[in-house]
Amino acid sequence: MNRILIVLFFVIGLNWKTQAQETVYFFIICKSNNDSIAQFAGEYEKIMASYLEKAFPCVRAKTQHDIYDKIEVERQRQLTGGTTDWPSFCNDLKADFLVNLEASDFLSSQLIVSASIIDYKKKESVARESKYGSNTVASLKKLFNEVSESVTEKLSDYEVCPYTGHVNIKIESEKDETKNDGYPQYCGGNATITTEIKSKSTLEWKLNKVKKIRTSGTAQYDLNEKYKIDSYFTCYKCKNGMEGGTHITETRETEAKTQGLSKESTFEGEKIEDARIQIHFLSDDTYTILVTGTTEKGSMKVTTEKKFEGPCEDESEPKDTKNKQVDVPLSIILGPYKGTGKDKTLSKNETKDLTIGQEKITLTIDFSLTRQ
Repeated sequence: MNRILIVLFFVIGLNWKTQAQETVYFFIICKSNNDSIAQFAGEYEKIMASYLEKAFPCVRAKTQHDIYDKIEVERQRQLTGGTTDWPSFCNDLKADFLVNLEASDFLSSQLIVSASIIDYKKKESVARESKYGSNTVASLKKLFNEVSESVTEKLSDYEVCPYTGHVNIKIESEKDETKNDGYPQYCGGNATITTEIKSKSTLEWKLNKVKKIRTSGTAQYDLNEKYKIDSYFTCYKCKNGMEGGTHITETRETEAKTQGLSKESTFEGEKIEDARIQIHFLSDDTYTILVTGTTEKGSMKVTTEKKFEGPCEDESEPKDTKNKQVDVPLSIILGPYKGTGKDKTLSKNETKDLTIGQEKITLTIDFSLTRQ
């Protein structure tokens, strides 16, 4: 019996990892400091498993006492010459979340019942609860239900059953601005400078949340920008020492385009798109969605020219085009929106005007996420 247990708990170390699939695995263990209370540990584990599976349809909960019972069945099978189905034990011991339960004496006439649910991958508690009561069997069983119900309720603020669906974000920007400046010159008259900026860009993300920590989709970025400065000087000193009225025209034109998501991240041994959709449920029955990602590297062409008219014509710089690579990151928090982790569907379709000064910016958000 002991040898079987040792082998099982060695195997569990090979299988306790977050499973990015529809089924979410919970493994429940109960401990006690009192033998008379410990006899109810299996009941507490089963109650907790029942609450979890009822609240979250994607959950499969196994308990320590399930394993004890299975070991006894296997022991009897081996005594009659049967063989052990070890892979089934490995499957039973899968755990995305560990549930540590405790039922123990507290002072002379009190007992404490507690539960802590741990995200195994992150090694952190995501929900916990504890309650005190009188040291009676009736009180103990009542606390089992109260703690199980309460900690399950708290777990609803965590994305246990993954939401899947689309999240589309479109950011459109357009700017057409002219600015005039001037100042007096030492030789009399004024210098005037006119700056013109014309730009148009579109950044569009079409993402699909396929698992809790995996997102696929595509992204597209287009930019066209023209920047022009016209400067008129009554007196301008050239590099060669000559001086006189001068007109300088400087232009910079930028064109950029990217298509697709970069694939630098690795998940389950394969390259995946660099995009994430994370849902955060808040205590005031609202939620936010954090969307992050990076586009595939695309092309950017920048053309510059500087033209002098007047005594400094030889300082003119002809058109020069440089080609670069560019990628565009995204990090945006959507919300807060009304909703909780108990809602089967989270959705929104809205357009926001985020205009700043002469730059007209429009943000369009469209998402629909559904859980089991």
